[in-house]
Amino acid sequence: MASPASATMGKSNGNGGTSKMYSAQVVAALLSGLGVTSIAMKHYEMISAIDGVKTASAFQHDFRAILRNAKEYKARVDAGETFQAVQRTQKRSAAAVEGNPTTQVTPKKAKISSNGSPKDKAKANLKPTGKKGKAAAPEVK
Repeated sequence: MASPASATMGKSNGNGGTSKMYSAQVVAALLSGLGVTSIAMKHYEMISAIDGVKTASAFQHDFRAILRNAKEYKARVDAGETFQAVQRTQKRSAAAVEGNPTTQVTPKKAKISSNGSPKDKAKANLKPTGKKGKAAAPEVK
């Protein structure tokens, strides 16, 4: 079996791209569900342009196994096979279902300075850099 390819989708990584990955089997199931068992070269060219790294023929090569799996999944569904989704293993409590979470968040304690006044974390970690506020040396006459 060919190594699984991944599809990227979901959360933004700040560069306009995304970082969530989907396996080749998930992409094949999606294509099968949409009835797609082949992709035109113009679509590979569009994918290549969006990617900006790989060529259209490289994407075509990568999608061969995915399309093969999509055809297989479509044939299995057409033959009447049904697929069972994974079920949740841990039941949620009734309180959590009603919007009352059973776990409570404990607030963080404020840092206390040496003189007894609370300081926030950002102020507590500041150290003088020596660039500003440095006393000028007294002039010698």
